[in-house]
Amino acid sequence: MEKYTDEMLKKYLTWVKTLDENDINLDHYLDFLNCSAYNKLIKPFGSDDNDVSEFVYALIYENLGPPFSKEFVRPQLNSYTIEHRNHVTIRRIEHWEGNIETYLPDNSVDDDYIYGLEGDGYYNWWDGEMTDSEEYDSETIDSEIYDINKD
Repeated sequence: MEKYTDEMLKKYLTWVKTLDENDINLDHYLDFLNCSAYNKLIKPFGSDDNDVSEFVYALIYENLGPPFSKEFVRPQLNSYTIEHRNHVTIRRIEHWEGNIETYLPDNSVDDDYIYGLEGDGYYNWWDGEMTDSEEYDSETIDSEIYDINKD
């Protein structure tokens, strides 16, 4: 947007003033994107990408919107840091290793025996150590922006 001189932008604003003000909604940037004059307003800039539409909105808002300043104001490019928090449910397979001590012979220490100890509260897998985990699915449950800071 730097290629446009202040004189060119002032002429553009003069042209904008000739349009029906009811067709231009400056209440909010998203309202501006949906206003009936949007395509006319961005056409002189040859593009409707996000940078152009933001610049045009800021240019018109700063110069023709409230408080209706008398001096020409060229929009400045600002940088913001957005802090975003996602609440995610992750599905994974965990591999745990635990130890038990028993006098039983090898052929008696099987799945059924261990599940029995677990049911009776004598063995808990979480008392062991997680040796590996494999994530196989995730789902974003909620997403929120919790801070916006101008750099």
